[in-house]
Amino acid sequence: MAAWRRKLIALFPELRLAASAPDFTPYTAFFELLPLCRVAHEHRNENQLKSIYAYSEWCFNQKSQDLWNSSGVCFYEHLFDMPESMWPEIVEWLSPNVVASCRGLWEARLDAEDMLLVERLIEICKNPKYAGLHEHLRTT
Repeated sequence: MAAWRRKLIALFPELRLAASAPDFTPYTAFFELLPLCRVAHEHRNENQLKSIYAYSEWCFNQKSQDLWNSSGVCFYEHLFDMPESMWPEIVEWLSPNVVASCRGLWEARLDAEDMLLVERLIEICKNPKYAGLHEHLRTT
């Protein structure tokens, strides 16, 4: 079993059955994780958010194009499709690497005013949570 699939199942056992299907890809995984992320933000479920963002960051930093690309275009690109009220919390989970790499994706999707808001939120973020994401994967 591929490492990305093993990590996904370890972090999200509720996806075990879906992730076991032969046609389940990293792209499919992120289409499953994006709505889970929204619900976790709605309920302020820090543990679930930590797992989602840790997995996304891990995939984003892999050499395999299927992993970094799926994380970028199926997850990070769509984070700001969530309600604007969630944006301040979303930016707390984004590492500087993700911000630098995904800025173009957000610029392509957001209008200029919304992009300025995202930039401002990133700039004033006082509670970054991305620092502990790598450790979370090691303990899972």
